[in-house]
Amino acid sequence: MSVSSCICYRTDFASLKAIADASGGGLQELHAATGCGSRCGLCIPYIRAMLLTGMVELPPMLPNDFKKLGIRCSTLERLVTQLESRGEPVTHDAEAAARLTDSPALRLDQPAQNT
Repeated sequence: MSVSSCICYRTDFASLKAIADASGGGLQELHAATGCGSRCGLCIPYIRAMLLTGMVELPPMLPNDFKKLGIRCSTLERLVTQLESRGEPVTHDAEAAARLTDSPALRLDQPAQNT
């Protein structure tokens, strides 16, 4: 399983990457052009990760996985907290997330970006 789109606006990350590559823009420009990130907000850390890594299919990740990439994701943190408080299991592919977040090609010495 992978995360490859903004489900609210039915826009795949490959399309978003093409827009970003063509315009040189970032998250704000993608949001203005497509609306992505303005409804539930869960795609925002994934879009940031896509912009950082160039990957258009990302593993499901939890807040700590994003933090390793220098990305904060308050919306996802709130969702995980709510699920855990109800006793619902919160799982993800830890190995796939580790392969992404532990990549030596990524520079992790930048401050976390807030979402």
